Amino acid sequence: MVRIEPSITEVYRYQVRYNKRSIITSLFMSLNIALMPMKAYISEDFPWTPETRLDLSDLCTMNRTQCHELLLSVGKQQSHTVLTESDYNFSPNGDVSVGQVSIKNNSDLGDFLASMPTSQYYSKMVHEKALALGAGKLNASDFHAITIVKLFGMPLAYSVYWATPSLEPEKLNIYVALQLPQFSLTFKILKWGYRLLMCSYLIFAEFRYYYRYYPRLVQNLRLHGICSHKGAYEILVGDPTSIILLNPYVALAFFIDYIFSVDYVCRSIVRVCQVKDITVFILTTIYLSRTVWFAYGALCLTSYILRKLDRINFQPVDPTITALLVSFLAGPITYLQSRWRACIDLYYFFLTQTLPVAPDETECTLATIIYVLTIALLPIYYGLIASKLFSLKPKKLDVKSILFLNLATSSFRLSQKSHLLQGGSCYDAFQIRPQWKKFRSMNQMGADAHVIFKRSDGIEVRVRLTLITCVNMPIVGPSTSRNAVGHCDPIAGVIVQGDRSSPWIM
Repeated sequence: MVRIEPSITEVYRYQVRYNKRSIITSLFMSLNIALMPMKAYISEDFPWTPETRLDLSDLCTMNRTQCHELLLSVGKQQSHTVLTESDYNFSPNGDVSVGQVSIKNNSDLGDFLASMPTSQYYSKMVHEKALALGAGKLNASDFHAITIVKLFGMPLAYSVYWATPSLEPEKLNIYVALQLPQFSLTFKILKWGYRLLMCSYLIFAEFRYYYRYYPRLVQNLRLHGICSHKGAYEILVGDPTSIILLNPYVALAFFIDYIFSVDYVCRSIVRVCQVKDITVFILTTIYLSRTVWFAYGALCLTSYILRKLDRINFQPVDPTITALLVSFLAGPITYLQSRWRACIDLYYFFLTQTLPVAPDETECTLATIIYVLTIALLPIYYGLIASKLFSLKPKKLDVKSILFLNLATSSFRLSQKSHLLQGGSCYDAFQIRPQWKKFRSMNQMGADAHVIFKRSDGIEVRVRLTLITCVNMPIVGPSTSRNAVGHCDPIAGVIVQGDRSSPWIM
């Protein structure tokens, strides 16, 4: 005899809706991350942009003398054409600029070298001639030299330098002209396709590791509610930024993109070493802000190290503050490096002394690593120093979370009399044992969701929910009582999971 079991129909008892403003804000944040690879084209040319630059690769490989003469001729022609009303011109065809240096009483040639344009990236030839010029051993008419920047032996940029007398006494005009090599259309299309693939993966990762957990939250709230409230609920969607930033594969993908675009990085560094054209300086700083992914990659590695060395104190870094810090400082730091003698000597050593290169060449492999570390270590320094200066006590709300909540609810006065904050049990657990935080290097509060409801007495309750994937604690099944979300049990050191393997804890 066949036994027929009665079907069980789930009855949704509570009404749940999404906060529309939070959805718009969250999608804006996720779109900002997803389009990050394409922000490179703020400075770079699209693959279909007509090529107008000279192809110098073959000539500079076969006949270096003619290469020198052609670069100097083209540079001087550009300077006569474009430098009529200003001291610089930046265009897709090439960059040319002029600056003044004093040749009077140069007792310290190091200071003279620091006053020369882009002096931290000179080849041996340019470096020696610049010192001779500052010492008065070389006439201005005899100062002309080139630097061919290479990465793993492949040319990335051609710079030519020359000097002319200035109208001001005891001063010289130092000209710099930069040409980028031509790359094949196939390479440009492949790089563009790689960036499209990165955008697609970022969108996929945002859904796979963040947004797909919300439908289950809605379903559980409709079935069980939360905090014994018998009424309607509103869900505030969080920001997936920190979830994506701590993905090591994303950081690796951006590093590969940086290597593919290091020629434009060379041009950006030249452009940011001047402050006369503020517009170009700002746009170049935005381009160099893509190096923020080195900082995020360093934070990924730091999280791994902190899990192994749990005695090290580290203040978690906010991802938004990290992005703003690097975005604002990438350009100024690069500019200051071009004026700081210690950096000039350091870069000169790594560009010309560590690997075998010709007198008119630099190999930027090791120098690139130094530059990357300069940016990548900024948040690491902050986390280590801040852990000594400030309390490591975790907070259940940071400034960004408060602003996000107030924007979504149109409430800009967070009063304890009208609002009640609940949830965030994992942050109490982190206070007991920081090792329970899965990623100790970064603050992930922005990824938390909030469930809002109003009690019968008019008090608005905001329940903070955190993804289980952000917590490094063992998971145990739900108790006999079925709850929409789980919670942290710091005494037992476990996560008590909610119904239907809920990925959220309060």
